[in-house]
Amino acid sequence: MNNLPSPGRPKSNDLSLRILDAAIDVLGQNGFSDFSFVRVAEIAQTTRAAIYRRWPTRESLAASALSKLMAETLLGPLDDTDVRNNIISVLESASTLLDNRRYRRALATAMTAAHHMNDENDLLTFLRARRGILIRQQLQKGVRVGQLSDDLDIEFVVDALNGPVFFRSLILDLPVPIEYAQKLVETILPRDK
Repeated sequence: MNNLPSPGRPKSNDLSLRILDAAIDVLGQNGFSDFSFVRVAEIAQTTRAAIYRRWPTRESLAASALSKLMAETLLGPLDDTDVRNNIISVLESASTLLDNRRYRRALATAMTAAHHMNDENDLLTFLRARRGILIRQQLQKGVRVGQLSDDLDIEFVVDALNGPVFFRSLILDLPVPIEYAQKLVETILPRDK
């Protein structure tokens, strides 16, 4: 394994964070069609070259910026023994994330842009990979420990749980209160009577 430092000046973590914050601002304000390294560089007070050294494409920068914002908002470990309670916590966390107007606008813009691009791209790959990952993990755990049926269609349930949350937040611009998340889980994953 090569442990030699990469050529050039080392990448500053502070600068990377400033660039990611600026990218979210530009996505949210201007949309993806006007999302440019020039505008991000202006807001981050850096150069386009500094951005290109870290992210080779607009799509990869947008995906990293959205990922950073998600990581700042996501909850801690899901350690309730009842997977349904953990799923409610995940939905609450998603609601908190989507209550952040800056993130909501950036995500809506990125989703629209990703689906209008012809080829597979970093942004679409990121959005697909993140789709319901925490809920999927909890559903798999629920099946494994016997809290959920062995024949549960996990992908269907992921979509059935995520769909209403994202619809309320991104389309209707409504919050997702805890009671809504609880009712959603109780309806889609009812307990045996």
